[in-house]
Amino acid sequence: MMSHRPVRPGRRPVLRLLGSVGVAAALALGVVTVTPALADTADSSGPALGTLVTSPVHAAEETAAGIDAGMLELSWRSYEPQPGVFDANYEKMMLSRYNALRNAGMHVTLGLGLHFTPDWVRNQPNGRFVDQNGKVSAEANLVFNNNLRTLAEAYFARINGAFGLSNFSAIRLTSGGLSEVLYPAGGTYWAFDANAQNGAGLPSSMPKNPFPGWKPGTAGLTAAQMTSWVNWYVGALADTVRWQAKSLQALGFTGKLQVLTPGVGVYARKVATWVSGNLPNGVLGVGAAWSILYQNLVGIPNVVAYISSVADGSNSNVGCSTTDSSVPLNDAATVWWSSTRWISRIADEYGFGKAGENPGQPAVTNIGGTANYLDGSSSGLMATTMSLARSCHLSTVYWAHDDAFWNGSIPLSRFAAYAGTPAATPGQVTVPGGPTTTSVMATSSSIGATSGTATTGSTSGSGTAAPATATTSRTSTAAPSTSATTAPATTAPATTAPAASGSATTTVTVTATTAPTTTTGSGTTSSTVVCKP
Repeated sequence: MMSHRPVRPGRRPVLRLLGSVGVAAALALGVVTVTPALADTADSSGPALGTLVTSPVHAAEETAAGIDAGMLELSWRSYEPQPGVFDANYEKMMLSRYNALRNAGMHVTLGLGLHFTPDWVRNQPNGRFVDQNGKVSAEANLVFNNNLRTLAEAYFARINGAFGLSNFSAIRLTSGGLSEVLYPAGGTYWAFDANAQNGAGLPSSMPKNPFPGWKPGTAGLTAAQMTSWVNWYVGALADTVRWQAKSLQALGFTGKLQVLTPGVGVYARKVATWVSGNLPNGVLGVGAAWSILYQNLVGIPNVVAYISSVADGSNSNVGCSTTDSSVPLNDAATVWWSSTRWISRIADEYGFGKAGENPGQPAVTNIGGTANYLDGSSSGLMATTMSLARSCHLSTVYWAHDDAFWNGSIPLSRFAAYAGTPAATPGQVTVPGGPTTTSVMATSSSIGATSGTATTGSTSGSGTAAPATATTSRTSTAAPSTSATTAPATTAPATTAPAASGSATTTVTVTATTAPTTTTGSGTTSSTVVCKP
């Protein structure tokens, strides 16, 4: 019999199948009483702790250790392998895992697994993204294709009938075809399928493309018109999030809506730089302009700005400060903030909750690799992640991934030691290990974002492969050079960016700036998109 276990390529299975006795026991117990929802922000005891792709076998041990936020991720491909045909065996298996987590006393977060898209969905008319060069994506296009959204709604309804969406404490929201709120990788702009060009299949909730036919990287629009196009392009991702939220809440879900956003992307202050260069290829192509995205989500109940790249190395991982709320989103100081600090500031601006996860393997390749991931010192990935989480008052931190605690990589006690740890006063925690000085020189615009074969800080899978098993992997892909369309470089005298207040300080010495630069890497099903000034 074929197994449906999510497996990361080249690694051991993320989830272990329950033995026959475990499955029978879990099914016999059924669904337990609903546990309270997760909080929006950290209280005085610090953030709650959880794991991604949580093992049902060890759930009770983790709960006893104070790690009580579990995560269950489904695979649309495995659940509905043919149109309207749902795999009863897969459903039964995932229900048993869900019940094991709940019966262990965990708050369970649901990963919908839309990015594990069935081939029959991706092969629908206009079922994939198309960029300005005519390239067709591997990933499904739930952004501009209303028919695909309708198919997904039937999938949501099945999940609700089997699991009861109201039983979940949180649900992870993405752009659908990818495991975070992003367009496909590559740095180009993915709004050139028939529907994105104002075709009949464009969702009615989405505004019309203001300039159909215009292509980024070319002249023909004023700066104001290009800015309008950017707002529409990023706003289309927000519409996809809003559609999922509305659909799930209509089915009775009342928990937290975790909006998965990795890296710093394009700072609000830098959007004008991209516009001045006629929108060159780069990180803006994946839609990572978080200040625009979250502004478009105002009014949706229970939104959580979910940082799927905590401690990704952006701007020396500088933490939050007590004065951040007084800094405007378009202030020059923000371009020296880490992704955690930047997204946290945006969340505070619009009144959203905050949570996040660390970059999981193999996403840590660009930030010290496995050695950093396993490092138990005050400068290791876990300590840095928790320092940032407490500094920025995240409500919950999920470790990517759970299996690291059970395959001999990291002792569970190391993570459990943070359970109930008092939250730091903002500004008191920046980067573990004391003062550091980092010289930063930005270069010409480039990008490495999640490829179609892998995605976020939860589990993720290829948009092209269609095995019965979901997979998790991550690939960093350099985008095409933007030498012909790179925004004009601006050289400035060496300056020192203000450090976060507090006992530990980080000084960032700036030698020059040019068009935005990007790097990648993130946690379990997420990718990190980092754009330095």
